[in-house]
Amino acid sequence: MSAIRALPLAMALFPIAGVLSGAEAQGVPQTRDPWLWPFSADSIWNRPIGSEAVYKPANLGAAKHVGVDIQILLRLSNEYPEREVLDSPTWGPGRATGKTSLGFTLRVPDDWIVPDAGRENPYGLTPNANFAFLLPDGEQVLQGCKVCRDKPGGPVYLPDWMRLPGNRKPVSLRGDGLDGGGQGASGMSALGGTLRLGELVGERPIRHAIKINPFAARYCHYSKEVPGWRWPARRADSYAEKTYKGSDPALVMGTLLALKPEATPERLGLETVPGRKLFFTLQNYGAYFTEDAAWDTWDLIVERDAEKEFERVHGFSMSSRKWLDEVNRLMQALHIVDNNGPRSIGGGGTPRQPPAPPFGVSERTSSPPNPQVAAAARQAELFVDDMEKPHDFRPQGIEADWSRHPRRGMRKLPDGWTCATMWGQIYPARDKSPGENVRVQIRDPRLWYLSRKDRRWHPVQGGASVAGAAYVLDFAGDRSVNADARQEADDAVSVRMMPGYNYHFWPAEKVRVTLEPEDVAAMASSFMARLVVDDPAKPDDGDRAFLIGSCGGDFWRAQGVGWKADWSNNGDWAIGRFKRIGREWQVFTASNADAEVLRQNPPPVELPAAPTVMAEKTPLAKALIAAPQPPIVPAIADDRLKPWTDRLHERIRENVGKDARPTAFLALTGGTPEKVRIVAADEQGLTVEVNGGRLPVPWKMLDRRAHSALAQACAGEEDGEGRLLLGVFLLAGGRVQDGERELARAVLLDPKLESRVEEARALAK
Repeated sequence: MSAIRALPLAMALFPIAGVLSGAEAQGVPQTRDPWLWPFSADSIWNRPIGSEAVYKPANLGAAKHVGVDIQILLRLSNEYPEREVLDSPTWGPGRATGKTSLGFTLRVPDDWIVPDAGRENPYGLTPNANFAFLLPDGEQVLQGCKVCRDKPGGPVYLPDWMRLPGNRKPVSLRGDGLDGGGQGASGMSALGGTLRLGELVGERPIRHAIKINPFAARYCHYSKEVPGWRWPARRADSYAEKTYKGSDPALVMGTLLALKPEATPERLGLETVPGRKLFFTLQNYGAYFTEDAAWDTWDLIVERDAEKEFERVHGFSMSSRKWLDEVNRLMQALHIVDNNGPRSIGGGGTPRQPPAPPFGVSERTSSPPNPQVAAAARQAELFVDDMEKPHDFRPQGIEADWSRHPRRGMRKLPDGWTCATMWGQIYPARDKSPGENVRVQIRDPRLWYLSRKDRRWHPVQGGASVAGAAYVLDFAGDRSVNADARQEADDAVSVRMMPGYNYHFWPAEKVRVTLEPEDVAAMASSFMARLVVDDPAKPDDGDRAFLIGSCGGDFWRAQGVGWKADWSNNGDWAIGRFKRIGREWQVFTASNADAEVLRQNPPPVELPAAPTVMAEKTPLAKALIAAPQPPIVPAIADDRLKPWTDRLHERIRENVGKDARPTAFLALTGGTPEKVRIVAADEQGLTVEVNGGRLPVPWKMLDRRAHSALAQACAGEEDGEGRLLLGVFLLAGGRVQDGERELARAVLLDPKLESRVEEARALAK
């Protein structure tokens, strides 16, 4: 059975909806959400560079590092609990130790966490932790820096100067974006100019100025005449007089920099998609200096988790060598817009780009009032994004319109048709490596229809498992072969991709369902997928595998009829966005319902728990670390896990002592897991060999995912205790099904371990 083909648009049985207008295709929407694209069209953040801009060489050099400075953005709600705000007494570790009330409260979700400064913080020893809170009225923004909230349900910690009402004045989301502070050095906006989630991926250009942290001691000037800042900045660092050593008075906090009009991506040698996106932004809107990076780096200022989205989509991190090369090329080509000022924002003259569109209705202004509504908002956002955002990557070997963008197909069952099904498809990404030792694990296929009678979504297909086949990439002639599929312990199917083929699948329990056509208002479908290792004895190359998944569904004339080349027996009602498949369970969805319907009444898809991801540690620490973002409460307390941790450390020391020297895939300072060899281990920690050098790694710097990787490296196929320890750390990391599978294997390999397995299972209860 096959559900879709390379159907020409003109042959569709029903008009295809969702085609972009001319303006949308150029990346200029008709309206904008003020929270996602804030401030007025003529603000410093949205005004394009003008034709009368005076360009002056900035003479910026290449940095040794590139990274990010994270902004904490949050929408508050009157329905969230009211929490006390206390003083944050230190710049370094101990931000959450204050006892003095600042005289006001904030309504924040209990599970919202911003870690303390220090070695356990994924964003550095002393992160700026700038924040912007959208107040419950949906119109005012409170901004500042050094925010901390280290415990679920606990108080929020902010700098003590915010006890003064004059230092915590909110600003309008629709204003000029000049006031409100947030960027500690310059006093400029924390919200304005921040690279948001979704902006560094996809096809739409970034249509606002951005912010960059320079090494101020090298580049920023200070003198009595120019005290380290210029408009629109309000100040410079308190240490500017002693530290700023730059020679150019035009290059200070608040300086606007841009690429000259004659610059081209080709001349700069830019090859990556995000590099070209930044080129567009820097040439047309520019970048402001707003904070001191305090070392030899170029740091882009981004919304929290944008750096993870970047790596997931592009396959390299925002601290990688590839990205460093692209950013250095851009920085070295920047010029100062020397006549940027209050009466000539962007230099004045004719703007290089159209103005920012008018504000529309904010889709996500108000925070959800309760957990159920919060889940519904996430469900709605998931379906809307999967039908309206661009693909992460295009699928290989297919040129149909759905290979370029998602599409809504048939809106209703044609006359005389009675059946429907959901389906999914897995493809290798175009011009990318599919990996060699990976499988795609798939579970929970779901199909719903929206009833005209009661306006509820009714589930009609489900089950844990899927069936399918490997079809030629373009579905030519409906040709397929048996897929390299296997049943996993949790009933989920995993498939190994074969060159020249996709994997096209549907629910194993019900291939098609019969509906009442008159009652069907819309359809929706979903499945979950993740990457798993194919052969545990071989290296895990999942982080270099570019496999993408898409969800969809078909209407069918009747039960039992087959596909026909003239499409007289079936046709799709939706084909969703292709998203890159990662190690954590991810939901893929599709629907032919309009976005407004989905937002008001989303299908009740089950959402996976927040994944644990590897995050980059500060370059000064030179150690490996992983942290969940957003943080979650561990399923197993650290003190209960300690005996198992100690035993794993002991086994590693034993293995290294036997010259076993196991290898593992761990995330080092670049944020991307890479293969390391353990060459020494003692009571203090490990010594690993990577890229020809050796790196000491203290035990205390290893988080639970790192321990899972080490347990995997030390667990032989016939090693009962090794499988037991692996199961424990999988459970500790939230991978319950995988952990249970390893515990079961441990007992099969060594029945004497049964009591210890029961102890392990009791940990998570």
